[in-house]
Amino acid sequence: MELKKVDTKRYTALSARLKENYKALRVNIDFCSDAPKVLLITSSIPHEGKSTVALQLANEMAQGGKRVLMLDADMRKSQWSELFGISRLEKKGLSDFLAGKIDFSETLRVTDNPNLYFILAGTTPPDPAALLGGEAFKTLLDSCRESFDYVIIDSPPLASVIDAAVICAQCDGVLFVIASDMVSCRIVKRALQQIQRADGKILGAVLNKIKFSNRALYGTYGTNKYYYNSYSHYYD
Repeated sequence: MELKKVDTKRYTALSARLKENYKALRVNIDFCSDAPKVLLITSSIPHEGKSTVALQLANEMAQGGKRVLMLDADMRKSQWSELFGISRLEKKGLSDFLAGKIDFSETLRVTDNPNLYFILAGTTPPDPAALLGGEAFKTLLDSCRESFDYVIIDSPPLASVIDAAVICAQCDGVLFVIASDMVSCRIVKRALQQIQRADGKILGAVLNKIKFSNRALYGTYGTNKYYYNSYSHYYD
């Protein structure tokens, strides 16, 4: 059966500086203990850039020669189908598979990157958390561990719904995306506590949407006074 294709090229084009950042993120994951294969990407609130981080990381890993599956688990408000120009009749994916309506082969899509595969969220179910917490999802992840080097899961933000907390215990680690100057420390702490209560393993955080000046970034490789005065509070 010929797999359907989605074009991710327009969403993975990066400047040299941003590409280097994702390369550094990939290397950091490679050096994690216990070699995590199934990674959950989430955030506290919407619009922090978690979906973009998930796709860029998956693409970077695939460009490095790894076989990677990008799994969209945001069944409530995913926008990937619309961004890829997929009609409502063709958007079947994860939710439809977990509900037993389609086979796995019907969910899997190829991309312009030969090592990167994609599964869309599918049609919106009445209870996404129940599907993600069910045995079918666990079985799917176990199978994907055998077929792919990495599985990158994009989930809804934690402050909105409980889906990410349901998923995280079945993953090898969680990357938490935090948008600079957008979300309060109180909300971030509450979201991280949710992950910990759900037995999720937090690998680290991605500080997103920082507006560095060229001087701050390149002047003395981040060691100048401007850098520390402006951004040191993020790393305390």
